[in-house]
Amino acid sequence: MVVKKLEKVSYEDALEMTGFGKFNYLMLALVGSMIMGMASEIFSVSFLVTASACELATVSSQQALIAGTPLVGIIASSHFWGYLADTQGRRKILSVSLLTGFGAGFLATFSPNWIVYMLLKFASSCGVAGTYALALTLLGECTPHTKRTTMIAYTTSIFLICTGSMAIITIPVLPLTFSYYIPYLNIHFNSWRLLNIIYCIPCALSGLGVLKSYESPKYLLSVGEEDKALEILRGINAINNGKDAEFKVMSVTLDEDRKATDVVGLWASLKSQTTPLLKPPLLKKTLLLSLLFIIVYFCSTSCLQSCKKVMRLNVNGYRGRRPKKVWMNCVKEDMHKKDMNSDMMTDREVWRSSTYRADPPLNPYMVWLPYIADGMMRAIERDDSNITFCQMLQTSLDVTKTQTANCGLDQTAMIMVFCIDVFMAILNLILTTIMTCTGRKTLLISLQLLSGVAGLLVNLSSSWIVSNILFIIYVSGVLNFGFLATFVVDVFPTYVKAMAVCLCLMVGRGSSVLGINILKALLTDHCQLSFYGFAGLAIVGGLISFLLPSDLKKKKNVEP
Repeated sequence: MVVKKLEKVSYEDALEMTGFGKFNYLMLALVGSMIMGMASEIFSVSFLVTASACELATVSSQQALIAGTPLVGIIASSHFWGYLADTQGRRKILSVSLLTGFGAGFLATFSPNWIVYMLLKFASSCGVAGTYALALTLLGECTPHTKRTTMIAYTTSIFLICTGSMAIITIPVLPLTFSYYIPYLNIHFNSWRLLNIIYCIPCALSGLGVLKSYESPKYLLSVGEEDKALEILRGINAINNGKDAEFKVMSVTLDEDRKATDVVGLWASLKSQTTPLLKPPLLKKTLLLSLLFIIVYFCSTSCLQSCKKVMRLNVNGYRGRRPKKVWMNCVKEDMHKKDMNSDMMTDREVWRSSTYRADPPLNPYMVWLPYIADGMMRAIERDDSNITFCQMLQTSLDVTKTQTANCGLDQTAMIMVFCIDVFMAILNLILTTIMTCTGRKTLLISLQLLSGVAGLLVNLSSSWIVSNILFIIYVSGVLNFGFLATFVVDVFPTYVKAMAVCLCLMVGRGSSVLGINILKALLTDHCQLSFYGFAGLAIVGGLISFLLPSDLKKKKNVEP
């Protein structure tokens, strides 16, 4: 029997004909390893800043600079990586990105001082800045439309589990007591430096692994490489359906308005990739999705990180003591070093000191997160059921007691960080399953509105249990990041897709800098206003989400 060959099949239909199977799960595993590499390098600073404080002799302000470096690197370079991926290919640029991150991150292990360490971490964060967005782009372009949203949403769970696993890794590694002197560098190789190397390994493995994978056939089609794209589609079909399975497509077309054009010169080419996003017909999509990313990052990301930072604040030697007191007295010790008269200052005055209010973006939670832990502990100790969430936070400002700090990380706290991430990952999987029935737009709107309403209700309850449940519901809005990313992958044409994803993420990350600092200032004297303002903005984001395109499935026009 002669099998009918199909001419000029659209890319989406051709991809559907390859099926969904082994190749797609292998691609998800590869993308997961790339996300692990990115997360390990970017978020390693959260653990290593404290662990390295003794050897590098850093004070709070210097630790804040180090902790803020990765976000600066991401914002500075993610747009450039998107341009490279749209002009040079997804696979090659992902490999370069990850291996660059590994190289700089590995060299940071041997930093003789905190300045060198900070600069190398900046370089490594610049290296992996585009990894998440480009990995999502590659996954989306290699996954059939009917499964694309689900697969991309799974990456959020992978990301959360990866960041939680980093906390678990610290438990057996940081307590190690070995120390080897390296005379050429005048440093001691010890446990925190070993931990830094461990965090670098996923970047190297995934950077090499992506070289063994296929390039995005959609990208190849967008640059006129139809024969190569068709060859890769045949390969995907063979992996999913067996080597004997025949692929009936003879030629593939890309159903998009235009293809990339050749432009001479780096900056001219970069401009040509960016300009379409800022002009009709893509301008509306760019503005809408950028605005929604701003709201999700601004309202949810900072609050989710607050939960994690509170757990990490409980350093060794302070189990059962209030983290706020520990932090406040570490601040006072640093002020002693600067000959500041901290003994005559109250905790609230120290809190308002401009020296410690000017924390860089990634580390302002060191300032206001102790509110939560201290307030909760005080409420439990006194069995007080007639106190609101903000009242619990405000009571943590009134007590002063000197303690001695060290550079360890509490093991129980690390387990709790892991549990938080796993909980959020499981919740994301549940929502992803529900999404197949409700649709991603409906789920995104519902989660955003529910998150905002919970934030508004946090301070209306005098029960600390109810308040904490509402707070957890509120921070769950960060899961909309994954669902929102699927829209970016779908609505932009291939020739600017990677650039669009990187640009939207860059704008969102920039907004988180502003959100964190505004929230830090509001919590001092206007705690309730902070919740009402941020939660209200989350609700506005839910309403704006109604403008997103419908995710109704396209009708299939290809013969079976």
